[in-house]
Amino acid sequence: MTCAHITDHLSEWVDGELATEVAHAVDTHLATCASCQARAHSMRALKHAIARLPSRESPPGAVQARLEALRFQQSRRRANVAAWLMGAGAAVVIGVVALYVKGAAHPPSRQFLEDLVADHLRSVPESMPAEVASDSPVVVSRFFLERVPFQPLAPLMPEARLLGGRLCRLNGERSQLLFYAAEGQTLSLFISRAGSFEAARCDAVRDYYVCGRRSGELTLMLVGALPAETLQRLLSKAVL
Repeated sequence: MTCAHITDHLSEWVDGELATEVAHAVDTHLATCASCQARAHSMRALKHAIARLPSRESPPGAVQARLEALRFQQSRRRANVAAWLMGAGAAVVIGVVALYVKGAAHPPSRQFLEDLVADHLRSVPESMPAEVASDSPVVVSRFFLERVPFQPLAPLMPEARLLGGRLCRLNGERSQLLFYAAEGQTLSLFISRAGSFEAARCDAVRDYYVCGRRSGELTLMLVGALPAETLQRLLSKAVL
């Protein structure tokens, strides 16, 4: 088994739900792969932490976010396997379609949207401390100066409070990731030249929405568990 295959089976392995032959294959791989051993240990620790909670309580924010991110990662790996199996035929179809849409605005791929949501879950301050923690747009913008290949922004949203931010990468390019609090939720605002959102677009990714807005060469992508209309309103009213 490869590391990707092992990761897809780790949750069931930790719960002891795998068939004997598959469980033996996972055991054999874990005996020689330190990175997969670390993943297995992390997943077991998370599940044990949740199991120790009283049944009436929800998991702590950091644990919940980490588990959600792990689920998204596993789903993406399964999707990649399916895509590989269909690769040859899909390549032909994509090549034909590209002739018709060349030059048109391309919507974001499903993979890109799921990556944004996974990064949101993994990076919110409840799960990982922000690199700059401030509600001042000036302070936050100054942190990103010379760290991103464009003039950084820290938009003001009338109905949301700026919490801070951190550096991230989208499609291999250094980008901004800002955090806001609105209606009891933490939202992530990705600012990058690497996005491909059309104006005023929202996409659903499970229980989350990703809404986009263009500003010159930059794409702003707001991610959160609030309704799409709310995210779109916040983004449209943002003062850049």
